[in-house]
Amino acid sequence: MFQAKNIMVVVDYRQKNHHALPRAIKLAELFQSQLTLVSCIYPEVMNLSTFFGGEKLEQIKQNSLDEKKALLEELAAPFKKTGINIQTRVIWNKNFYKGLLEHIESSDYDLIVKTAHCHSSLNTLLITPTDWHLLRESPVSLFLVKNGQWPESKSILGAIKIQATDEQHHSLNEKIIECTLSLANLCKATPQLVNVFPWPIFNSVQFKHLFDEKGYFDEMKDIHQKAMKKYIDKYQLAEENVHLVEGLNAAEIIPEVISSSQSDILVMGTVGRKGVSGSVIGNTAEKILYEIDCDVLAIKELS
Repeated sequence: MFQAKNIMVVVDYRQKNHHALPRAIKLAELFQSQLTLVSCIYPEVMNLSTFFGGEKLEQIKQNSLDEKKALLEELAAPFKKTGINIQTRVIWNKNFYKGLLEHIESSDYDLIVKTAHCHSSLNTLLITPTDWHLLRESPVSLFLVKNGQWPESKSILGAIKIQATDEQHHSLNEKIIECTLSLANLCKATPQLVNVFPWPIFNSVQFKHLFDEKGYFDEMKDIHQKAMKKYIDKYQLAEENVHLVEGLNAAEIIPEVISSSQSDILVMGTVGRKGVSGSVIGNTAEKILYEIDCDVLAIKELS
Protein backbone atom coordinates (compact mmCIF):
# COMPACT_ATOMS: atom_id res chain seq x y z
CA MET A 1 0.00 0.00 0.00
CA PHE A 2 0.93 3.65 -0.34
CA GLN A 3 3.45 4.85 2.22
CA ALA A 4 5.04 8.26 2.68
CA LYS A 5 7.90 7.82 5.13
CA ASN A 6 9.97 10.88 4.26
CA ILE A 7 7.87 13.96 3.43
CA MET A 8 9.10 17.35 2.27
CA VAL A 9 6.86 20.37 2.90
CA VAL A 10 7.50 23.41 0.70
CA VAL A 11 7.22 26.64 2.70
CA ASP A 12 7.03 29.64 0.40
CA TYR A 13 7.11 32.92 2.31
CA ARG A 14 5.86 34.72 -0.79
CA GLN A 15 2.49 33.11 0.00
CA LYS A 16 0.24 34.21 2.85
CA ASN A 17 -0.85 30.75 3.95
CA HIS A 18 1.01 27.51 4.58
CA HIS A 19 -1.81 25.02 4.07
CA ALA A 20 0.60 22.25 3.17
CA LEU A 21 1.90 21.95 6.73
CA PRO A 22 -1.23 20.70 8.57
CA ARG A 23 -1.90 18.31 5.67
CA ALA A 24 1.61 16.91 5.88
CA ILE A 25 1.34 16.64 9.67
CA LYS A 26 -1.70 14.38 9.27
CA LEU A 27 0.18 12.20 6.80
CA ALA A 28 3.17 12.06 9.15
CA GLU A 29 0.90 10.90 11.97
CA LEU A 30 -0.65 8.24 9.75
CA PHE A 31 2.60 6.87 8.31
CA GLN A 32 4.98 7.69 11.19
CA SER A 33 6.93 9.83 8.72
CA GLN A 34 9.98 12.04 8.89
CA LEU A 35 8.92 15.59 7.99
CA THR A 36 11.19 18.32 6.62
CA LEU A 37 10.07 21.92 6.18
CA VAL A 38 12.01 23.43 3.28
CA SER A 39 12.22 27.00 2.05
CA CYS A 40 14.46 28.69 -0.50
CA ILE A 41 15.69 32.28 -0.19
CA TYR A 42 17.81 34.87 -1.95
CA PRO A 43 17.10 38.42 -0.80
CA GLU A 44 17.06 41.21 -3.37
CA VAL A 45 19.80 43.07 -1.53
CA MET A 46 22.25 40.42 -2.77
CA ASN A 47 21.81 41.80 -6.27
CA LEU A 48 23.52 44.98 -5.06
CA SER A 49 26.83 43.19 -4.78
CA THR A 50 28.74 46.06 -6.38
CA PHE A 51 27.96 48.19 -3.31
CA PHE A 52 29.15 45.66 -0.73
CA GLY A 53 32.35 43.80 -0.13
CA GLY A 54 32.56 40.02 0.07
CA GLU A 55 32.56 40.00 3.88
CA LYS A 56 29.43 42.17 4.03
CA LEU A 57 27.61 39.94 1.53
CA GLU A 58 28.51 36.86 3.51
CA GLN A 59 27.12 38.49 6.65
CA ILE A 60 23.87 39.37 4.83
CA LYS A 61 23.62 35.80 3.58
CA GLN A 62 24.14 34.28 7.03
CA ASN A 63 21.69 36.67 8.68
CA SER A 64 19.06 35.85 6.05
CA LEU A 65 19.56 32.11 6.50
CA ASP A 66 19.37 32.43 10.29
CA GLU A 67 16.20 34.52 10.07
CA LYS A 68 14.37 32.04 7.80
CA LYS A 69 15.62 29.09 9.83
CA ALA A 70 14.11 30.69 12.95
CA LEU A 71 10.79 31.20 11.15
CA LEU A 72 10.71 27.56 10.04
CA GLU A 73 11.52 26.40 13.57
CA GLU A 74 8.66 28.57 14.84
CA LEU A 75 6.29 26.87 12.39
CA ALA A 76 7.50 23.44 13.43
CA ALA A 77 7.58 24.02 17.21
CA PRO A 78 3.91 23.22 18.07
CA PHE A 79 4.08 19.92 16.19
CA LYS A 80 7.43 18.90 17.63
CA LYS A 81 5.79 19.03 21.05
CA THR A 82 3.37 16.32 19.93
CA GLY A 83 6.23 13.98 19.12
CA ILE A 84 6.34 14.35 15.35
CA ASN A 85 9.83 14.14 13.88
CA ILE A 86 10.29 17.47 12.08
CA GLN A 87 13.42 19.00 10.63
CA THR A 88 13.88 22.34 8.89
CA ARG A 89 16.06 23.30 5.96
CA VAL A 90 16.74 26.66 4.31
CA ILE A 91 18.21 26.61 0.79
CA TRP A 92 20.21 29.45 -0.72
CA ASN A 93 19.45 29.88 -4.41
CA LYS A 94 18.54 32.78 -6.70
CA ASN A 95 15.82 30.66 -8.29
CA PHE A 96 13.17 29.27 -5.94
CA TYR A 97 12.19 26.21 -7.96
CA LYS A 98 15.76 25.36 -8.98
CA GLY A 99 16.83 25.45 -5.36
CA LEU A 100 14.00 23.08 -4.44
CA LEU A 101 14.75 20.71 -7.31
CA GLU A 102 18.46 20.54 -6.48
CA HIS A 103 17.59 19.73 -2.88
CA ILE A 104 15.04 17.09 -3.92
CA GLU A 105 17.54 15.44 -6.27
CA SER A 106 20.10 15.14 -3.48
CA SER A 107 17.60 13.80 -0.90
CA ASP A 108 15.46 10.70 -0.55
CA TYR A 109 11.96 12.12 -0.12
CA ASP A 110 9.02 10.03 -1.27
CA LEU A 111 6.41 12.82 -1.22
CA ILE A 112 6.37 16.61 -1.57
CA VAL A 113 3.45 18.60 -0.15
CA LYS A 114 2.92 22.15 -1.36
CA THR A 115 0.23 24.80 -0.97
CA ALA A 116 -1.73 25.57 -4.13
CA HIS A 117 -4.25 28.34 -4.68
CA CYS A 118 -7.68 28.50 -6.21
CA HIS A 119 -8.22 31.11 -8.93
CA SER A 120 -10.62 33.65 -7.41
CA SER A 121 -12.65 34.26 -10.57
CA LEU A 122 -12.43 30.97 -12.48
CA ASN A 123 -12.81 28.61 -9.49
CA THR A 124 -9.94 26.46 -10.73
CA LEU A 125 -6.55 25.68 -9.22
CA LEU A 126 -4.03 28.43 -9.82
CA ILE A 127 -0.91 26.50 -10.79
CA THR A 128 2.16 28.69 -10.27
CA PRO A 129 5.41 28.44 -12.29
CA THR A 130 7.04 26.70 -9.31
CA ASP A 131 4.20 24.15 -9.24
CA TRP A 132 4.67 23.43 -12.94
CA HIS A 133 8.41 22.95 -12.58
CA LEU A 134 7.93 20.54 -9.68
CA LEU A 135 5.25 18.62 -11.59
CA ARG A 136 7.40 18.39 -14.70
CA GLU A 137 10.90 17.96 -13.33
CA SER A 138 10.76 16.52 -9.81
CA PRO A 139 11.36 12.77 -9.53
CA VAL A 140 9.11 12.73 -6.45
CA SER A 141 5.31 12.65 -6.25
CA LEU A 142 3.69 16.01 -5.51
CA PHE A 143 0.58 16.76 -3.43
CA LEU A 144 -0.90 20.20 -4.18
CA VAL A 145 -3.43 21.27 -1.54
CA LYS A 146 -5.64 24.37 -1.55
CA ASN A 147 -6.53 24.54 2.16
CA GLY A 148 -5.14 23.35 5.44
CA GLN A 149 -7.85 21.00 6.64
CA TRP A 150 -8.43 17.54 5.29
CA PRO A 151 -11.73 17.71 3.40
CA GLU A 152 -14.77 15.87 4.69
CA SER A 153 -14.75 14.18 1.32
CA LYS A 154 -17.51 12.13 -0.17
CA SER A 155 -15.00 10.52 -2.51
CA ILE A 156 -11.39 10.46 -3.65
CA LEU A 157 -10.94 9.91 -7.39
CA GLY A 158 -8.04 8.01 -8.92
CA ALA A 159 -7.55 8.49 -12.67
CA ILE A 160 -5.78 5.58 -14.34
CA LYS A 161 -4.86 4.87 -17.94
CA ILE A 162 -5.25 1.42 -19.41
CA GLN A 163 -2.50 0.56 -21.89
CA ALA A 164 -2.78 -3.00 -23.18
CA THR A 165 0.96 -3.72 -23.46
CA ASP A 166 2.56 -0.98 -21.34
CA GLU A 167 4.00 -2.35 -18.09
CA GLN A 168 5.07 1.11 -16.95
CA HIS A 169 1.48 2.36 -17.05
CA HIS A 170 0.35 -0.79 -15.23
CA SER A 171 2.82 -0.10 -12.42
CA LEU A 172 1.74 3.55 -12.29
CA ASN A 173 -1.94 2.53 -12.24
CA GLU A 174 -1.32 0.35 -9.20
CA LYS A 175 0.43 3.19 -7.38
CA ILE A 176 -2.49 5.50 -8.20
CA ILE A 177 -5.03 2.99 -6.88
CA GLU A 178 -3.05 2.36 -3.69
CA CYS A 179 -2.73 6.11 -3.05
CA THR A 180 -6.45 6.59 -3.69
CA LEU A 181 -7.34 3.86 -1.20
CA SER A 182 -4.98 5.25 1.46
CA LEU A 183 -6.32 8.81 1.12
CA ALA A 184 -9.91 7.57 1.12
CA ASN A 185 -9.21 5.73 4.35
CA LEU A 186 -7.59 8.83 5.84
CA CYS A 187 -10.53 11.06 4.84
CA LYS A 188 -13.18 8.41 5.57
CA ALA A 189 -14.27 8.81 1.96
CA THR A 190 -15.31 6.50 -0.86
CA PRO A 191 -12.50 5.54 -3.25
CA GLN A 192 -13.50 6.02 -6.89
CA LEU A 193 -11.64 5.03 -10.03
CA VAL A 194 -11.95 6.35 -13.58
CA ASN A 195 -10.46 5.25 -16.87
CA VAL A 196 -11.33 7.08 -20.07
CA PHE A 197 -11.83 4.63 -22.89
CA PRO A 198 -10.50 6.44 -25.99
CA TRP A 199 -12.86 5.33 -28.71
CA PRO A 200 -11.98 7.10 -31.99
CA ILE A 201 -14.82 7.37 -34.46
CA PHE A 202 -13.43 7.21 -37.98
CA ASN A 203 -15.44 9.58 -40.12
CA SER A 204 -12.76 10.03 -42.74
CA VAL A 205 -13.43 8.12 -45.96
CA GLN A 206 -9.67 7.81 -46.33
CA PHE A 207 -9.30 5.57 -43.26
CA LYS A 208 -12.73 4.16 -42.50
CA HIS A 209 -12.33 1.17 -44.83
CA LEU A 210 -9.39 -0.02 -42.71
CA PHE A 211 -11.60 -0.70 -39.69
CA ASP A 212 -14.55 -2.84 -38.88
CA GLU A 213 -15.87 -0.08 -36.64
CA LYS A 214 -18.22 -2.19 -34.49
CA GLY A 215 -15.74 -5.06 -34.16
CA TYR A 216 -12.86 -2.74 -33.31
CA PHE A 217 -14.96 -0.93 -30.73
CA ASP A 218 -16.01 -4.18 -29.05
CA GLU A 219 -12.44 -5.48 -29.04
CA MET A 220 -10.99 -2.33 -27.49
CA LYS A 221 -13.75 -2.00 -24.91
CA ASP A 222 -13.29 -5.64 -23.92
CA ILE A 223 -9.57 -5.00 -23.30
CA HIS A 224 -10.37 -2.07 -21.02
CA GLN A 225 -13.16 -3.91 -19.17
CA LYS A 226 -10.95 -6.93 -18.48
CA ALA A 227 -8.10 -4.74 -17.26
CA MET A 228 -10.44 -2.80 -14.97
CA LYS A 229 -11.90 -6.08 -13.65
CA LYS A 230 -8.42 -7.22 -12.62
CA TYR A 231 -7.97 -4.03 -10.58
CA ILE A 232 -11.45 -4.41 -9.07
CA ASP A 233 -10.66 -7.97 -7.94
CA LYS A 234 -7.13 -7.26 -6.72
CA TYR A 235 -8.07 -4.22 -4.64
CA GLN A 236 -11.61 -5.32 -3.71
CA LEU A 237 -13.19 -2.22 -5.23
CA ALA A 238 -16.93 -1.71 -5.43
CA GLU A 239 -17.89 -1.99 -9.10
CA GLU A 240 -20.33 0.93 -8.85
CA ASN A 241 -17.37 3.18 -7.92
CA VAL A 242 -15.27 2.18 -10.92
CA HIS A 243 -16.02 4.20 -14.04
CA LEU A 244 -15.12 3.18 -17.59
CA VAL A 245 -16.03 6.26 -19.60
CA GLU A 246 -16.02 6.43 -23.39
CA GLY A 247 -14.58 9.54 -24.98
CA LEU A 248 -11.71 11.00 -26.90
CA ASN A 249 -10.83 13.86 -24.57
CA ALA A 250 -9.87 12.75 -21.07
CA ALA A 251 -9.05 16.37 -20.20
CA GLU A 252 -12.75 17.19 -20.54
CA ILE A 253 -14.19 13.98 -19.12
CA ILE A 254 -12.16 13.64 -15.91
CA PRO A 255 -13.19 17.09 -14.55
CA GLU A 256 -16.81 16.08 -15.24
CA VAL A 257 -16.33 12.85 -13.25
CA ILE A 258 -14.72 14.84 -10.41
CA SER A 259 -17.84 17.01 -10.30
CA SER A 260 -20.39 14.19 -10.58
CA SER A 261 -18.62 12.06 -7.95
CA GLN A 262 -18.14 15.06 -5.63
CA SER A 263 -14.46 14.27 -5.28
CA ASP A 264 -12.20 16.59 -3.28
CA ILE A 265 -8.92 14.99 -4.27
CA LEU A 266 -7.75 13.75 -7.67
CA VAL A 267 -4.96 11.18 -7.75
CA MET A 268 -3.32 11.12 -11.16
CA GLY A 269 -0.12 9.90 -12.75
CA THR A 270 2.69 11.82 -14.41
CA VAL A 271 5.40 9.97 -16.29
CA GLY A 272 8.50 12.09 -15.77
CA ARG A 273 11.62 11.98 -17.91
CA LYS A 274 15.09 13.36 -17.42
CA GLY A 275 16.57 15.74 -19.96
CA VAL A 276 14.73 17.86 -22.49
CA SER A 277 11.67 15.62 -22.55
CA GLY A 278 11.28 16.15 -18.80
CA SER A 279 9.75 19.55 -19.53
CA VAL A 280 6.34 17.97 -20.10
CA ILE A 281 4.21 15.75 -17.89
CA GLY A 282 1.82 14.78 -20.65
CA ASN A 283 -0.54 16.97 -22.62
CA THR A 284 -3.67 15.42 -21.10
CA ALA A 285 -2.43 15.76 -17.53
CA GLU A 286 -1.57 19.43 -18.03
CA LYS A 287 -4.98 20.18 -19.55
CA ILE A 288 -6.73 18.46 -16.64
CA LEU A 289 -4.85 20.60 -14.12
CA TYR A 290 -6.14 23.74 -15.83
CA GLU A 291 -9.75 22.58 -15.49
CA ILE A 292 -10.11 21.33 -11.91
CA ASP A 293 -10.61 23.01 -8.54
CA CYS A 294 -9.78 20.12 -6.18
CA ASP A 295 -6.56 19.00 -4.49
CA VAL A 296 -4.20 16.99 -6.68
CA LEU A 297 -1.84 14.18 -5.79
CA ALA A 298 0.41 13.70 -8.82
CA ILE A 299 2.12 10.31 -8.64
CA LYS A 300 5.45 10.24 -10.41
CA GLU A 301 6.77 7.29 -12.33
CA LEU A 302 10.18 7.96 -13.89
CA SER A 303 10.99 6.47 -17.26
